Amino acid sequence: MRSFTYRRFCIDTAILVLSSIGTVTPVQASPADYVFIPYADAGVRYIDYALGTEKPRGTGSEQAHYLALGWNPTSRWFTQVYAEWYKEANEGLGYSASSWINHFQIINAGEYPLDVGLYLKLEHPRDHEGGYEMTWGPTIQWEVANLQANLNLFFSKSIHVDVASPTSLSYQWQIKGLWQKGIELGAQGFGTVGSWQHWPGMNQQEHNIGPAIFGHWSMGKETAIKLDAAFLFGTTSNSPRHTFRLHAQYQF
Repeated sequence: MRSFTYRRFCIDTAILVLSSIGTVTPVQASPADYVFIPYADAGVRYIDYALGTEKPRGTGSEQAHYLALGWNPTSRWFTQVYAEWYKEANEGLGYSASSWINHFQIINAGEYPLDVGLYLKLEHPRDHEGGYEMTWGPTIQWEVANLQANLNLFFSKSIHVDVASPTSLSYQWQIKGLWQKGIELGAQGFGTVGSWQHWPGMNQQEHNIGPAIFGHWSMGKETAIKLDAAFLFGTTSNSPRHTFRLHAQYQF
């Protein structure tokens, strides 16, 4: 009965967010964005810091920082709050937005070949005229031996805005394999295709891809430090020339 109730909740939530797709404002990716992965250890808490710096074509560098606190109330529910600071070219660093993330694991490893979850985020920008930003979509993880792959597909919209535009579709992916104890090598990719219903031409989309390195240092039963970094290259004229991103996590 408990399992049925949980699955019913996930299905009802998915129907609710999908039914809200309409005319909305596309959301710009942050250079500090990192690939979201499912968390399944009940009771574990997380402190995250992320840094990203990108070089857009024809302008100076831009920079973003995240600081986040997360918690697993159960093995199927992860919740997190974070704040973001942003620095545009030739300007100072300033507070940009705060967000609340919830992730619900629908299918766990062992039930099926893939782990599948539902990601929900509500963002409150400093600029209230831009409305509130809502992001939702499936998270997929596949593991075999020492190889792990992740794919996240996110729909984004702004609510409480005067001028609406189509719902945007973005993605994150990564693949990594064990190199030596505590160190993994792989690649990451991030992109935004624009309207989820009518994709614009390739040069109007944003796609970034590059090599990544991952570190994991265990400090006890549930205590660990994780680190991942990537150097990404833009593959279209609407993408940054290059982006460096770093994500550090302390779990306890």
